[in-house]
Amino acid sequence: MNITRRPSLSAYDYIIIGSGSAGSTLAARLSEDPGNNVLLIEAGPSDRSLFIQMPAALGIPLMKDRYNWKFFGANEDFHETQSDTGVYTPRGRVLGGSSSINGMNWVRGNRADYDGWCHRGLDDWSYAHCLPYFKRSEHYPQGDAAYRGTGGATEVVKTEIKNPLFQGFLSACSEYGAALNPDHNGAHQGGAHETQRNVSNGVRHSASQAYLHDQPRKDNLELMLETRCNAIKLSQNRAVGVTLYRAGEELNIEVGKELIICAGAIQSPHLLMLSGIGDGDALSSCGIQPRHHLPGVGHNLQDHPAWCFEYGANNPSDSIAAELHGFGRLKTGLQWLLQKRGLGSSNHFEVGAFLSLISSSDHPDIQLECIAMRGDFAPEGINISPGFQCFASLQRPTSRGKLWIDSADPFKPPKFRFHYLSTIEDKELALHTVSAIQEIFHQPAWRGRLTSELSGASNLNSKKDTARWLYSKVESNYHPCGTCSMGTSQDAVTNSEGRVHGLDNLRVVDASIIPVIPAGNLNAITIMIAEKIADNILGHAPLKPEFPWSEQPAA
Repeated sequence: MNITRRPSLSAYDYIIIGSGSAGSTLAARLSEDPGNNVLLIEAGPSDRSLFIQMPAALGIPLMKDRYNWKFFGANEDFHETQSDTGVYTPRGRVLGGSSSINGMNWVRGNRADYDGWCHRGLDDWSYAHCLPYFKRSEHYPQGDAAYRGTGGATEVVKTEIKNPLFQGFLSACSEYGAALNPDHNGAHQGGAHETQRNVSNGVRHSASQAYLHDQPRKDNLELMLETRCNAIKLSQNRAVGVTLYRAGEELNIEVGKELIICAGAIQSPHLLMLSGIGDGDALSSCGIQPRHHLPGVGHNLQDHPAWCFEYGANNPSDSIAAELHGFGRLKTGLQWLLQKRGLGSSNHFEVGAFLSLISSSDHPDIQLECIAMRGDFAPEGINISPGFQCFASLQRPTSRGKLWIDSADPFKPPKFRFHYLSTIEDKELALHTVSAIQEIFHQPAWRGRLTSELSGASNLNSKKDTARWLYSKVESNYHPCGTCSMGTSQDAVTNSEGRVHGLDNLRVVDASIIPVIPAGNLNAITIMIAEKIADNILGHAPLKPEFPWSEQPAA
C-alpha cells in the first residue's frame, strides 16, 4: 500500500470511497490481483494514534473530532414528548473508519437473521452462504471449526474475566435463567457470554490494521488520506469518475472498471444524493440535478436503540475505575506501552448476554454489554467513577428511520432520524427489557456489591412512567444501517451484489446495504459482507455454503 498526496494515475480500475470495515477489506482483496490498480480514498487521517491502537483508550477517539464525524440525528418525536437533542451517532473519520473507534466487540449475528434476508429474495445471503465468509475473515482457534475460522485476517480473542463484578454478572444471569454460552458466535447465540474482541497482541485489530497494515506491501494499491469525495460523475448508466477534494485542491479521477462506495450508512446515501442519485423531487428541491431516480436512497434507516443501566459499587475497589485514575492510569498506560498487557489491552466490555424476552430462545431480541465502572462517554468528554454499567439494546427493532439532505453543499452533513420506538412491538420489547434488567440485578449472586440503579429505572411505578423513562434515556448503540438496502422491492437501492439498481458499475458495499439489522455489533458483519462481494467483483466462484447444524439440503 502506497500512501500518496496525489494519485499517480489519471484512472484506476477500482476506486473505493471509504476505508472502514468494508473499504479496507475490499482494497486488500481487489489488490491481490496485481493486474488491478486500486485507489482507496479516506476523508480522515492515519490510524497510527496510540489512542486508537490501545483498546482501553477507546473512549478517546470515540469523542475526538480528529477521528470522528460526530453526527447528531434530528430530534426524536415520541408523540408524548420530544427529545431535547438529536441522538449522538459517532462515525469514524480515520483510516479504518468506525472499526478504528468502535468498542471492538466481535459479534457475527444470528443464523435466523441471514435466513431472513434470504427469504426476502436475497437467495445467496442465507446463513449457510455467509458462514464461510465469516470464517474466512477471522482467526479464532478457540472455537468449533465447523463454525469458526482460523487463518483469517482479523485476530479475535476471548476476554479474561478477573473482575468480581463481571463474575457477579455471569452468575446472576445463570440464576435468572441465561446460562453461560461458551461461544455466542458459534452454533447458538443466546445466553450470557464472555466477550470476544478483535484485539491482536494487546492492540486493536481494526479492519485497516488487519487488511492493510498487516498484509504484504502492494504497489498496485494507493491510499489517499484526508481526501473527500464530493461527487460521482455519471455518463449514461455508468460511473465514469469522481471529484475529490484535498487540501483546498479539486482532483478529478476516472473510473476504469468499478466505483465502490464504502462510506457507511450515513455518508454512502449522502454521496449518492449529492451526485443526483435518489428521489428526484427531493433532490431538485435542494438544487441538485437528478441524474438517476432511486427513491429508496436514505430510507430504511435502522439502529439498535439502547439504554444504559448503571449502579454504584458498594466497595469501590471492585470496579476498574480505581485503576483508571491518577497513578493507576499512568501504570495502565506504561504497562500497555511496554508489554501490551494489562488493563490497557482490554476494551472494558468483558461480559454480555443475548436474551430472548419475546422471541424464541434461538432468536434473541436483547443484547447486554457490560463494563465494571460508570463511564460517561459523552460528546463533550469522558467521566469515570466506580460502579457497573449494563447497556441493553433492542436487537430486532421494527421501527424505521430516514436520512435526507437539505443542501447541495457537500460539506454540510445530512439529516437523519431513527424514529426509535415508533412501533408497538418495539415499545413492548423495551418495557420487557426494563423488567428483565431489574430481575437480573436483583439476583443473590450480586451479594450486595452494587447499589440500587442510579438512572431512575428502579423508581418506575407504572407502564406510563417506564415509557417516559425509555423515551428520555434512549441512545444509539452506534449501529446505523440499511440506508442503501439490498433487495428487489421498489425501495431497494442495490441488488444482492451491492450494485446500485439501474447503474452498471457503481456499487455500495458497507452496512448501508443491510436489509434488516442483525442481532449484534456490525463490524464483523460488515467485513463478512465485503469478503463475500469481493469474490463477486473479482469473478471468483463463491465459497460453497456450509450446513454444520444439519445435513446439506438436496440440490
